[in-house]
Amino acid sequence: MHEYPMSTATFSSVLRPAPVWQLPRSASGWLLAACLFFVPLTSYRVISVISYCDVLFVAAVLAGIVERVVRGEVQLNRFEARIAQVYMAVAAVFVVCFLVNAIEHSLEGYQFQQQRPLGVPGKLPETATLLFGGSAPQNPLFLIFLINTVAVPLSMLVLPRRDLAEMRFLVLAWSAGCLYGAGYAVAYVKGYLPGVYDWSWVHLRRATGLTAHANVLGLSSVMAMPGLFMILFSRAPALLRAAVLPLFWLIWLAVDYSGSRAAAGAFFLFPLVYLSMLAGSWSKRLQTGVVLASVGLLMWAGLVFLYRGGEGVLHRVRFGGLSSNAARDLINRLSWEQAMESPLFGTGFQVLRIAHNIFLQIFHAAGLVGLLAYLVLMLLPLGLLLRASVQLPPSLRGLVAAIATAMSVVITLSIFKPSLTDLSTSIVFALTLYLVVLLHARSAMPRRIPRA
Repeated sequence: MHEYPMSTATFSSVLRPAPVWQLPRSASGWLLAACLFFVPLTSYRVISVISYCDVLFVAAVLAGIVERVVRGEVQLNRFEARIAQVYMAVAAVFVVCFLVNAIEHSLEGYQFQQQRPLGVPGKLPETATLLFGGSAPQNPLFLIFLINTVAVPLSMLVLPRRDLAEMRFLVLAWSAGCLYGAGYAVAYVKGYLPGVYDWSWVHLRRATGLTAHANVLGLSSVMAMPGLFMILFSRAPALLRAAVLPLFWLIWLAVDYSGSRAAAGAFFLFPLVYLSMLAGSWSKRLQTGVVLASVGLLMWAGLVFLYRGGEGVLHRVRFGGLSSNAARDLINRLSWEQAMESPLFGTGFQVLRIAHNIFLQIFHAAGLVGLLAYLVLMLLPLGLLLRASVQLPPSLRGLVAAIATAMSVVITLSIFKPSLTDLSTSIVFALTLYLVVLLHARSAMPRRIPRA
């Protein structure tokens, strides 16, 4: 049994109902909010390999370090130090996998060429040659992977601790950027942006908007939902909550134009998980989840099988993206076969972006050892947040549900998502960990964490 160090009266006073949101009161807060706004807008870049959100995140961390030094909060508390130990231990495991592959494979990747019928006349050849892997070294992708999985979440620990109302503002800034990206894509497809050219939409009927890929647009659009649901189920004025409702249609249009089937599923999955999270106990959450999942499944099935349109994401769900399915099946099968040649430490991080399944990517690149280490990073912050959420008063459940649901959706989509080497994914891990730290600082969760 875990005990809280504060009495019930003190606990209630610390967690008294806070404003719906609060503007940042520090430079690091504004920089982090700006970073979150640009996270889904990956086409805005300083140079080809560095985006605005990358620069803003680094600036926010540096400003946060300065602010902590000025305040005399240089050292991490015991809870934060334990988390840092776990992350550093996982980083060490990744480095071991990297070094083993550097020795065994001389930093050279594998390469496959295979022809397979794709069956989409008019769009792609009847057969296509897939170049699998390549001979590039694993160094660049390993560094990006290490930054996004370990360095980005750990950097949140050096940021100043914020009020939970300010944390709500950060989530709203993130959602605002996602809505801007979704609105841009919809405006382009509707013909409101003359002079803009989206190759993917013109040739494949899949919009990319301000992202690098249509699938990224789909996921980024869905990630606007945390802020919207947080407002919808808050104490905000009724007019503001009503104004939020049309934005869900904007999100759906962006998902539809992206053609991302995973994002379409996430669009319906998000409210099911969120509403379940608002319940107080685990038994109530389970009951709510079962009821909502049943209703949602029936609605989804009806929506898909009654669909008779000519294009869009429902068309791809209903009739299948033949070329996409064939390519993913081939790539994932070859990834698995190759991974089984070196199942313990993988075949090297140069193959990290190949499989259309993040778990298979990690197993392919770093083997079972790396996959288990990655699961620790993925599940530890979410587990801590879910554990704390049962004890929270209703005034905090909306914020926690927003972040926990976003994390749950990202984990679910990892079965289909082809890449994790970008900030748009790692920021969800980082925000989850940051909220865990903020809740702990306010005695809203147990003090203990498993040792590294």
